[in-house]
Amino acid sequence: GSCSLCVAKTGYDNPSGLGTPQVVSLLSTLAGVTVPAIAPTITPTVVNGQAGVALSFSVSVTAANPLRYSLGGAPAGMVVSIAGVVSWAKPVTGSYSVTVTATDTRTGQTAQGVYAITIVTPEPPSVTAVTASAVAGKVFSQAMSYTAPNAVTWTLTKQPSGMVISAAGVVSWPKPVKGSYSVTVTAKDSKTGKTGSAVLSLTVNAS
Repeated sequence: GSCSLCVAKTGYDNPSGLGTPQVVSLLSTLAGVTVPAIAPTITPTVVNGQAGVALSFSVSVTAANPLRYSLGGAPAGMVVSIAGVVSWAKPVTGSYSVTVTATDTRTGQTAQGVYAITIVTPEPPSVTAVTASAVAGKVFSQAMSYTAPNAVTWTLTKQPSGMVISAAGVVSWPKPVKGSYSVTVTAKDSKTGKTGSAVLSLTVNAS
């Protein structure tokens, strides 16, 4: 051969395959007995997700050798990668019992675990209406109160010139002008696209 290690001889050498020992075979050879292979084990768990929001989780598994994965009873679109990561691009509302099978690629032994997956329909953001007052020419600031299953983005409608809303949902107006205003504040779920709105009723009094 052309490599310095390609020399067969009695005992430990690369060409025979003992150059990179497999633990089970090595122990069997040294002890002179058959050592049983260690079967993989899967620890199932409960997984929750939202309809329309990509779902991904890793299979909790213990194994001595590389594994091959497969799914049983999985809904359409759910797949498992060679690394044991289960993903579902567009989950559908419902409850599912998915059996994950892990097969030891060297010994052929298998393990199974049932994952209980629940997908719920997310509610749209809920924004609380606000009635506020300000003084003309003095900075106005108002944090909007809301509930949402995911992060949201904010927009204003029918707002007076100069009024803005931050990413944190804080409405501000550096130089309020005397008058009464009804501004629609809208929160949009960053994952589902659902929206919720409320009115900010603002009265600006003379300075």
